[in-house]
Amino acid sequence: MQAQFLRYVSPEHLTCKLPDGRGFADDPFIIGALSNLAELWRRAPDFVPAKVHRLVVMGGEFPNSSAPETNIETHREAAQVVASQWPGEIIWHGNEIGKALITGKQLKQTPRNNPVRRAY
Repeated sequence: MQAQFLRYVSPEHLTCKLPDGRGFADDPFIIGALSNLAELWRRAPDFVPAKVHRLVVMGGEFPNSSAPETNIETHREAAQVVASQWPGEIIWHGNEIGKALITGKQLKQTPRNNPVRRAY
């Protein structure tokens, strides 16, 4: 949805609708490919430092990885643009943080009152 959003709403439109000194997402948390952010940076480089305080990305695997992590591998070029050209602070949360989380069919092995199981 975010990538489609950028196709239909110009960064200039976003900027003119926001009061000065307040970001559209002061600390956006990004999960997935970084395509939309690379495109935002390409199309509106002045928008990013004015409206984004810091960027939080779930992607990669730290301290080292034997293979590219899915969120980075999906669009490597976009990840490279964001990592090398993003003008502000980036906080990287690698997938090792979530590896211990139980999801999907494994949730059936957890207690019935587990809130994640109930939501799933």
